[in-house]
Amino acid sequence: DVPYDVVRDFAPLSIAAVSSIVLVSSPAFPARTFEEFIAIAKAKPETVSAELNTIGSLHHLLTEQMRLRTGAKFLLVPYKGSGPAIVDLIGGHVQVGFESVPGVIEHIKSGKLRALAVASPNRLDSMPDVPTLKELGYPDLVAEPWWVVMAPAGTPPAVMDKLSASLARIARIPEVKEQFAAQGMVPDWRSPADTTQFLKSEVARWAQVVKDSGAKAQ
Repeated sequence: DVPYDVVRDFAPLSIAAVSSIVLVSSPAFPARTFEEFIAIAKAKPETVSAELNTIGSLHHLLTEQMRLRTGAKFLLVPYKGSGPAIVDLIGGHVQVGFESVPGVIEHIKSGKLRALAVASPNRLDSMPDVPTLKELGYPDLVAEPWWVVMAPAGTPPAVMDKLSASLARIARIPEVKEQFAAQGMVPDWRSPADTTQFLKSEVARWAQVVKDSGAKAQ
């Protein structure tokens, strides 16, 4: 019950950066691929546990959308953040979960977690052998965490233009790109108009997922 409207009460300046999400599983879970995971979940409804690292997060909504699109029913286990969720994934206390790549990439490389699929539009350079959900036949299961820089609604156009130009210049600085890359993020400057359209599209998209899935904030 937030006291503001994201589209109405703010003036989007630019997307600052985007990141990537990967579906990981505990090494103890028998599925080696996404297809095997879905087959097991369908064969035994609500027995495969899927962690929700934060209720209401993009990871939560992507899990709900995956449930809708595949027809598989999972046992949803909510957590208060990625930290404890990842610990339980590694320990085998939960079986699968969507996590942001920066938080789990080292665990994947070390074999403590298994990467089943990524939700990015294309395969990631850091995990070239991991397929995208899109190429596995789910083109709408594409989602990337994003960060938007916004000003108050009604900010004068001249100020918006100046801030937008500054953000565009900053996004091209090599040191800025390096800092984003170190956190698993990529600068993604867009014009205020394009950012506004993107924001409206994302709000509408995920609102529909909430409606279709019946996802709750608590």
